Amino acid sequence: MPFRPIGVLAVSSALLFAACGDGGTGPGDPLSDAEARALAAFIFTQSFTSANTAGVQSPAPVGGPSTAVGTIDITMTPPCPLGGTVGIVAGVSLTVDTATAAVQMDFAMIQTHDACRVPHQESGKVFTIDGAPDLTVDLRIATDGTGTSEVSGNISGALDWATDGRAGTCNIALVFTGTGDRLAGTGSTTLDGSMCGIDVSQTVSAGGV
Repeated sequence: MPFRPIGVLAVSSALLFAACGDGGTGPGDPLSDAEARALAAFIFTQSFTSANTAGVQSPAPVGGPSTAVGTIDITMTPPCPLGGTVGIVAGVSLTVDTATAAVQMDFAMIQTHDACRVPHQESGKVFTIDGAPDLTVDLRIATDGTGTSEVSGNISGALDWATDGRAGTCNIALVFTGTGDRLAGTGSTTLDGSMCGIDVSQTVSAGGV
C-alpha cells in the first residue's frame, strides 16, 4: 500500500519560472542573472515534484514498535511543461517514528532532461534544456508529526540550454534549506550557490513544503 507522508510544493514549476524577470539579453548573449535565478527555481521545484511523486509510490514502512523503515528504487519519466521529458532514477529511504508520527524521507536522484521545454512567461521566451549529462539531487524532508516540515539538500551537475538563438552549458551547484507547515500549506526555501556561472541566493515561497 502506498505511503503518503508529506505533501510537497503545491505550486507549478512553470509559475515559479515565470516569477523571475528577464534581464534584457539579446541573441548570442549568455543567461542574465534573472534568467539564471528563474532556471534555478525551476530545477529546484522540479526536483521536489519528482520527490513527491517518488514518495507517494513508496511502500508502507515496516518495523516497530517505535520505528519503521522502508526503501524503494523508482524509475519514471515525467513530462516537462511545454514538451520533452526528464528521466528520474531515484532511491528513497523512509523512516517513521510510529509513536510521534514524525517522518524522515531521504532521496537520492539522478535527473536527465531530454528536450525539456520551459516557459519564461515574463519575457515570453521558451527555454529548452537537456542533460549534460545529468543532475544529481540529494534531498531530505522531515516532519515532526504536527505538520511542521524541514527540507535540505543539494543539486549538482550540468544542463545544456537554448532559447532565442542563444545556447550554452550551465553548470549547477546549489544547496537549499527550508521550512513549512504542510497543514496550512505555507513554506519557503532558500537556494544558494552557483547557477550557469552566476552566484544565486534567493528564497522560493511555496505551499506544502
